[in-house]
Amino acid sequence: MDYCKYHPLQAAYNCCPKCDTYTCKECVDEGKFGTDALCLQCKFPTDKTAVTVDIEPFWRRIDKSFRYPVTGPLIAFIVIVSLLSALSTFLPMPLMVGLNILLTGVMVKYCFNCLSATAMGNMQAPDISDAYEGGIILIFRLFLMMVIAVFAIGFLYVRVSPALGGFLGMFMMFALPVIIIIYAMTESIVESLNPINWASLIKTIGLPYGLILALLMVMFGSVNLLNSLIGHDMNVISLTAQSLVSNFYSVVVFHLMGYMIFQYQHQLGFIAQEHTLAPIEARPLKERDMARIRTALLEGYWGQADDLFRKALQDYPCDDELLERYFSFVMATVAGKERQHQQWLTQTNGEHEREHPTDYAASVADRYLLHLMQKKETQKLRVVHNLIQAAIPKYQSNAAEVRHELARLYLQLDNFPMVIKLINGLHKTNPHYFRLVDAYELMLEAMQHIPKMQPRIPQCQQLLEQLKLKQPKRTKKKSPVAAVAEPDIKKLADENVEADETPNNLMPIEFK
Repeated sequence: MDYCKYHPLQAAYNCCPKCDTYTCKECVDEGKFGTDALCLQCKFPTDKTAVTVDIEPFWRRIDKSFRYPVTGPLIAFIVIVSLLSALSTFLPMPLMVGLNILLTGVMVKYCFNCLSATAMGNMQAPDISDAYEGGIILIFRLFLMMVIAVFAIGFLYVRVSPALGGFLGMFMMFALPVIIIIYAMTESIVESLNPINWASLIKTIGLPYGLILALLMVMFGSVNLLNSLIGHDMNVISLTAQSLVSNFYSVVVFHLMGYMIFQYQHQLGFIAQEHTLAPIEARPLKERDMARIRTALLEGYWGQADDLFRKALQDYPCDDELLERYFSFVMATVAGKERQHQQWLTQTNGEHEREHPTDYAASVADRYLLHLMQKKETQKLRVVHNLIQAAIPKYQSNAAEVRHELARLYLQLDNFPMVIKLINGLHKTNPHYFRLVDAYELMLEAMQHIPKMQPRIPQCQQLLEQLKLKQPKRTKKKSPVAAVAEPDIKKLADENVEADETPNNLMPIEFK
């Protein structure tokens, strides 16, 4: 069995003839209406593959097969058909024959629907509405098959050899389930009556085929036993009960025969997962975009994955999963991109300006941190900040709200140097941040816990007083989370002003 290249534990349902890549149903683009199966890499139509999957043998699910017809609509359908069949016995001959043919056609058509649906892998009973179309034609075809079989047996018995005719008759009785299965797969009378096809299918199924025959014998015996218990009175109750049991068993048997096709689909050259009449439900565009990104990442196409990420973020700018995956991707690749950048600078002697990878990675980090604050996932901020620092050691967020909230979290953990590092210089980079006073109060509190910072405390207090003069009317404290705007990094950068517009008598603090 072939497995998906990108999901090694899942069976492959498609194969791209251009890329020679086997994929599962999640790793193809099914198109707008769910009718296509395009390769995510080259956009080429893929071919279906016959899949050998681990399927529970039908003899282990006989108990489930008897529960298969036990649904409200199907039980009601069987009861109504059985009751009408019983009532038709008391009608005049023409009406009785006509109604019996009609009811038998409806029941047999539904049984074939059960066989086909099960063979396609659907273990739920199909809709009964499909049983009312084509039943009469099916009955006449089955009747024609029976006439041809009887004529062939009679011809061999009379013209060739009674032994050969008798053997063909016995073999036909033995191969009755196979005949039904072949007809359901091919809808051809000639193929269904070909003894070579019977022998081939029985050989493919092997000894388990005997279980189907044994089950058929048990079911026929159950109907006869019920007839003996009820008696031979031609009343509505007796006839309805016998017809009810017979119809119930018919649904079970046809379901089991369909399951045999499903179980041996690979040997029979049958693809159970291929629904030619009903297209699969098309996934949302975002899920298909994520599948393309995943494929590009697994193939090692980082540039392609980055382009796909950026395009998807334009369509879904606030999607949690997309933002998180892109953040993880950028943090994981920033080191490699930085080495490539250094090589590029060496080759070009720095003649052409080019955005430094760490600058872009920092903007992505800012965007993700702001998104976390918008979602009020404050406890996740510190974990993400640690990841950013590991990837970008000199990282400092451009968003004042982020730095303030991170400082508050680190203060709770008694990480006082980190609090000072986050707040220091905030009045220069973000002079219009309306909570500068609150931020520097955190910094002052952190400095009081570090002995080496004691000489700097007066400077910090002086700066606080000047900031308070610029913000004389202080409102009730709000959580930094409530003050977060949309994650527009460019806007935050544009709001920066010159440092001399704010008090600058607190010199930057260096930490080793």
